[in-house]
Amino acid sequence: MSSNIQFESDEFQSTSTDLLNQVVAGDQEAWERFVEIYSSLIYLCCRRRGVAEADAADLGQNVLRRVFLSIGDLDRNGPDRGLRRWLMTIAKNVAIDHFRRVAKEQHGLEQDVVQGLIRDLEA
Repeated sequence: MSSNIQFESDEFQSTSTDLLNQVVAGDQEAWERFVEIYSSLIYLCCRRRGVAEADAADLGQNVLRRVFLSIGDLDRNGPDRGLRRWLMTIAKNVAIDHFRRVAKEQHGLEQDVVQGLIRDLEA
């Protein structure tokens, strides 16, 4: 995961900015710290979106995989941007993908319930 991106910061860099710069630079310890800090938040986001407890940990891993692959593209500058918002958007999209897969596997009324959950998540 190599990138030349450096997150903007002033003289008083926040820990999150330092951590993100280290993660983007490929620092394994920084990535482990990032996972330690944000995995609970990602798990809770999945659960709040209606993901079953048994599936939320797996979906959290999918979120972290997507984050790992695209963290160099994160733009933290500007309105409506930031790490937590970005993480929650990825978690939401992973949950929607999960419910779409479930909908394809289910039939009858259960599929209607899943489709309703997907509509709610996309709103």
